Amino acid sequence: MRVTTESLSDTATLTSYLLDDAPTTHAVDPTMPPRPAVLVLPGGAYLEIAEREAEPVATAYLAEGFNAFVLRYAVGADVPFEASLADATAALLRIRSGAEEFGINPHRIACAGFSAGGHLALALGTIAEEAPDALVLGYPVTMAQMGRPLGQRIPDLVGAITPDTPPIFVFATCGDPMVPVRNTLDLIAELDSHLVPFESHVYLLGGHGLSLARPASSGGQAHNVEPGAAEWFADSVRFLHTVFVDVELAGSQPGYDTLLLRRRLGVHMPLRNLVADERAVHVMAAAAPALTLAVQDGELSLLVSPAQVAQQSPDLIDRETLDKLQVSLDELN
Repeated sequence: MRVTTESLSDTATLTSYLLDDAPTTHAVDPTMPPRPAVLVLPGGAYLEIAEREAEPVATAYLAEGFNAFVLRYAVGADVPFEASLADATAALLRIRSGAEEFGINPHRIACAGFSAGGHLALALGTIAEEAPDALVLGYPVTMAQMGRPLGQRIPDLVGAITPDTPPIFVFATCGDPMVPVRNTLDLIAELDSHLVPFESHVYLLGGHGLSLARPASSGGQAHNVEPGAAEWFADSVRFLHTVFVDVELAGSQPGYDTLLLRRRLGVHMPLRNLVADERAVHVMAAAAPALTLAVQDGELSLLVSPAQVAQQSPDLIDRETLDKLQVSLDELN
């Protein structure tokens, strides 16, 4: 492993943790594919950097085969949010542009953020000029009003979610006394509304600032250890390996392939999203009139897709009609 730190600006440093097959350590096996990467954004209420959420998280991902990076970004009572976001954007650009140097795949970069760092990571995925390929959010701030008690002006990011938002893994706890779980619940509702692939875990126990929720990252404090919540890390690794698989390889991850199909205009998209597109409504009316009438009459849950309706109610749309509808909807993509 090689650890190096470089300055990105007067306010930011980027520390890289590279496994021994990176070009900057020694010769690379040409048969080994570039590694995925994780950029870690520690929390600290935009006032300081929470070190327990920095190196311990980076080295944990390193042990799982990810090259890891920690950004120590601009913080302080007088530092505007825009300065922190500029540092995060610069870090992501540096990592992506230096992919060959770092031995990573530039299209397999996740950003993991905690608390205020979770807010910053979500901002990267929604309102920044450069977005990571996946997000891991730990007890994230998502609401603008959470910044007010600290005198910080931060954007509300729940309303910034779009279908183009990268896949998100998010975890929180019911008992978090500093960042209410509503921050996470509102986020996942919006992710669901826009068909953004996500995985969420809300653990019963655990306070704020858990980091890995294990003794090694606890700072010697018992309240930073919670065995149940500690499961988030292994789950996030599995999540990243799932979404980072090249989905164009037929059959490689059929479950995730199907999930991605829900985001395209087609027979696997939920009816609620199809009827929100005026073009799709016209296509459905022409290709599947019985299905369209059932939707208009409120006979169907809009949470199901035409493909699901065809399985359960072929009188509304049979297989032949379903195939024709798919062809017509494909022309809209």
